Amino acid sequence: MQAELTILESQYDSIVEEDIESGENKRHSVYHMRRESNTLWQKSKEIRKLLEEYQQTLIRLDQVSKLKNVDERSYQALQRYLRSPEGVNNFLRGREANPWSEKNRSDLVTLSSRHVEADLLTV
Repeated sequence: MQAELTILESQYDSIVEEDIESGENKRHSVYHMRRESNTLWQKSKEIRKLLEEYQQTLIRLDQVSKLKNVDERSYQALQRYLRSPEGVNNFLRGREANPWSEKNRSDLVTLSSRHVEADLLTV
């Protein structure tokens, strides 16, 4: 997305340069760009749209980065559930089981945990 923004910025700058070199003395205020519906205004709208997407992506990334990794007790409970008849009874095999495997454990997050700050007698 950053590369796309850089490309759009370069295109915007090229349009401004072309306008200056043409000698038409076009006005680049938002008011005039909107009224004339010119290419600079269209490029400004493209940039604005991509910036909004970029901002939303950054916010989501920030939120995801704040999620806590799964704690030991929750991970072990998940493993027991996946193996149990009440759970999926080892239904997941191969690639389907990979997300829950020990090698991918660091990728797992906890949205909430029953075990955080719980004493050993709490279930």
